[in-house]
Amino acid sequence: MADTTRNPWVLTPQPRPDASLRLICLPHAGGGATAYREWPSYFDSDVEVKLVQLPGRENRMFEPPHERMDTLVPALADNLGPLLEGRYALFGHSMGALVAFELSRYLDESRRPDVLVVSGHHAPHLERLGPHRHDLPEAELVEALRDLGGLSPELLENPEYLKLVLPTVRADLAVVEKYVWPGGDPVAHDLVALGGDSDDNVPPEDLIAWERHTTGRFRHRIFPGGHFYLQDSLVDVVAEVRRALVEARNNALR
Repeated sequence: MADTTRNPWVLTPQPRPDASLRLICLPHAGGGATAYREWPSYFDSDVEVKLVQLPGRENRMFEPPHERMDTLVPALADNLGPLLEGRYALFGHSMGALVAFELSRYLDESRRPDVLVVSGHHAPHLERLGPHRHDLPEAELVEALRDLGGLSPELLENPEYLKLVLPTVRADLAVVEKYVWPGGDPVAHDLVALGGDSDDNVPPEDLIAWERHTTGRFRHRIFPGGHFYLQDSLVDVVAEVRRALVEARNNALR
């Protein structure tokens, strides 16, 4: 996809050094940068898309993944470094949404994004109900992943594939499931929440609840589909992200 020798935490499929805005995308649990491989082609030359590659997956498969939010976020902030300066936006789906939100809160006010777009995750102050999936026996975990969607049945029935990916899936799920909302002030930047209308894990009211976490502008949009609705609605989802970037840009010029 891209040269990662300089920074393994970030892939840039289509470098646009003259772009005035960066869009930094964070993956779902068990996912990697390739989840967003098509995104750069949907944006004009004024937006450079950066894909976060966390340890434990794809070209970083043999690095140990993080299991806690309080170690992942500081490491992410340190390794993204100058990408978190100037004008940029964050997008995260599922686990990536929560990580992006906590990353924004971790940063000094002057380094926070123009806008945060969260997808497929309930507002952070809401308690997650149900068993912790990161502790499930393998067969039950595979069934839980099957119910979520996002992976083909063929992959979920491949023992060698599961041997490689399940440790990272468990670690990522632990990041989310051990997370406890610490309280704190809302962020001041804009926030957009997106989700699927048949996502049993994140009903619409749980998306709307994100509004309490910003003093900036907030809106939400529900698309057809389940937890991985964005796979079937990619064009419309990216259009919504583009809209958020334009609004943030216009707001900065006022």
